[in-house]
Amino acid sequence: MVDINKNTNCLAINVSSGSNKQNSIQADCDAISYYSELSRQWAVKLDGTVDGNENSAKYYAQLANSFAIDAEQAKDSILDDTGFIAISADLTGANNIGTCADNISCIQDAASNAQIAEAKAIIAAEQAALAQESATEVNNVLANSANTDFSNITDNAKTVIKENGGVWGFIQGDISEQTDLSETLETKADVDLSNCTKPYITETYCSGASWYRIWSDGWIEQGGQVGVINGSAGTQITLIKNYSDANYCLQVTNVATSVTWAQMVDAHMISKTNSGFKVVANLHNNSANWYTCGY
Repeated sequence: MVDINKNTNCLAINVSSGSNKQNSIQADCDAISYYSELSRQWAVKLDGTVDGNENSAKYYAQLANSFAIDAEQAKDSILDDTGFIAISADLTGANNIGTCADNISCIQDAASNAQIAEAKAIIAAEQAALAQESATEVNNVLANSANTDFSNITDNAKTVIKENGGVWGFIQGDISEQTDLSETLETKADVDLSNCTKPYITETYCSGASWYRIWSDGWIEQGGQVGVINGSAGTQITLIKNYSDANYCLQVTNVATSVTWAQMVDAHMISKTNSGFKVVANLHNNSANWYTCGY
């Protein structure tokens, strides 16, 4: 990131890299807009000063032109008055010496005003040139801020890391030795998870009344509901997921179709294997819920 302090016209460059890759960097659009506007004001602004002290190049150029016109008019006035005095002296002779002296004083004042106007015109022209230099300097700052080759920057000492407008801290040293903060936190999170030994669910399944869930350490839970018939033949239950052996926990609960004492009987389990078992009930039209768990 390139931060441009708009009050001091200084560049503060924040660059970070990690995992052998260089983050893309671009100039701050607000700063570019700011310097573009400042350059324009140094060149053409007429409604007040640009920086609180100096006016624009166009302002001083117009002022210089105005002073130059005043100087030319003052010179013309001197010539006109000189001709008038000469004619007056020829026609009236000594009687008009006093009037002639007064006119000579006016001519001297006009000449002085012409010199002042010329001096002001020169100063205004110099100020216009300085204002133009300021505009050019701002343009150069703008161009440099937008076209800096950040691949040549290696020193990132005391760079402020900002996140959501806040300051996290300072980092020291060469950029090549630093790691991107987000990647550092991501790596830390991955390491923390790898050290977590508590089992977690990795797979689940549900279809109708049948379901299962498998844990990260290999533990399996599954269950369902099935209609059972009475008699020794029983009803075969095939497990959704097989266990490593038949030493898993099994629970079967009878579900009666109506609340009568005749149907309050237990369901029994027989023929248990790692892939299934049978449920036997004493009455017709009963159902049984079953649940198993184990490795």
